[in-house]
Amino acid sequence: MSLGDKIKNKRKTNKLTQKELGKSVGVSEAAISQYESNTRHPDWETIQKIANTLKVNPYYFLDIDEETETKDILEVLESSNLTLEGKLLTVEEKERAIQIIKLMLNTKDTQ
Repeated sequence: MSLGDKIKNKRKTNKLTQKELGKSVGVSEAAISQYESNTRHPDWETIQKIANTLKVNPYYFLDIDEETETKDILEVLESSNLTLEGKLLTVEEKERAIQIIKLMLNTKDTQ
């Protein structure tokens, strides 16, 4: 089941309209419609607000078991169809993200 389908199903289970969910979360009715139709993806903060309103763990929407699922960040970044704020990342953008993460992890905090 897609992220949008999960949001829609839980919204209906909670007997909320798209407008009501949007108001509770702080986004427009149109944004909720786009999330549900998978034409736009909410950021992590919005997923958390949606989950809170719909009374589910935010990881439910992402098919992740918060306590047992671990993934290597490089594998995730190298996978296809990654988005950032609804925009599909290019190969070059993924490569830059990997370089930045590697740089961050290799830099010691000297403070």
